[in-house]
Amino acid sequence: MTRQLYNAVRGAAVALAVAISAVVGSVAEGLGQALTPVAQDRDIGAFVIVPPCGSDSDSSVAPDFGLFDDEVFVKLACDDSFGSAFAEQTSSIATTSILARGATESEAMSIHSNVIHAISNSTCDITFDLDAQRSFDLTGVISAAGQAPVVLGGASVRLLRGDGGIVFEQGVEPGNDGELVSEDVCAHGILQAGRYRLQVSAATVIDSTVPPSGSGTSQFDITFVVGAPAAWDDFDVVHGTHVAGDLSDLLDSDNEYLIANSMFGFTANEPNIVTIDVAGNTLETAEELHCTIEAHINHPAGSGRMLLFDHDAGRFVSIGAFPMGPQDRCITIPHVDSSRFVEDDGGMIVRLRASVLATFSATGFRWHGDRLGVLAD
Repeated sequence: MTRQLYNAVRGAAVALAVAISAVVGSVAEGLGQALTPVAQDRDIGAFVIVPPCGSDSDSSVAPDFGLFDDEVFVKLACDDSFGSAFAEQTSSIATTSILARGATESEAMSIHSNVIHAISNSTCDITFDLDAQRSFDLTGVISAAGQAPVVLGGASVRLLRGDGGIVFEQGVEPGNDGELVSEDVCAHGILQAGRYRLQVSAATVIDSTVPPSGSGTSQFDITFVVGAPAAWDDFDVVHGTHVAGDLSDLLDSDNEYLIANSMFGFTANEPNIVTIDVAGNTLETAEELHCTIEAHINHPAGSGRMLLFDHDAGRFVSIGAFPMGPQDRCITIPHVDSSRFVEDDGGMIVRLRASVLATFSATGFRWHGDRLGVLAD
């Protein structure tokens, strides 16, 4: 993910985090405090030394468990030498979720031999207690890029038990030639009642002789949610053709797929589509839903949507859209108000939809679904 792309979605991320923070109190009254934060260390920092210009730094720390949304930037330039560091983070803690998005970027340039330091970091470290056994989804993307003079760069995510035991961890570093490495994060499972720690971080460090001049970036976009899992009954390929796999292949992230071929669509914006409806049941008392899909298509430029059936309006309503390509993507759409989508007996219908403007063959494209998950509380 480039910084430009990150900035393009940052406004939406901030709006979502603000909305979640605003409703935490009212939601807690209905749901109970499933996830209770007990400690946090959320900070961003930027530090630059450019001889003989001097040094400069800036940092920001979250003072409490509320919304943290800030950025820092420092730059020094003199005598044909330049160094800069940038870091930002938007993170929020709710009764059933932790959302964290952050980025770092460091750059150094000089036409003379000069040791330049340009260090940027963004860290989200939250310790929390779970009130009871809960299922979880941990999804998102981490990425890093940068070659010499970048000496260290990367992004990582870790979920730990209270005793330090690892539930899940994943990290990325730039490629051998500094190229961008981006990985989807896709973990799910069951957590027993107790204490846990979620650590998400990104850093880009320049601490070397320049030239060569260069820059590096690292980013994270992580969603962690807990709740009670929905039970699924059946599926129907509404648009397209069922090729292989069954409902069980759609319920676990095991690279065993439910597969469907596309058909011609009905509008110019969706000339080739796949639509799959999945029926199931969730908590009758559910007030919020966290919806996750892991899927891909055999095409480099498609789009996906997740919809829920609105029982009041009698139609499907889109709750989120996302790009799709040939690699599995894990997308979680958190904090969906369930009032219109869950019937009195807990029944619900999820619609999964993918579309492509232009396909490589008359047979269209192929959709592969590896996991559908809905957590309620």
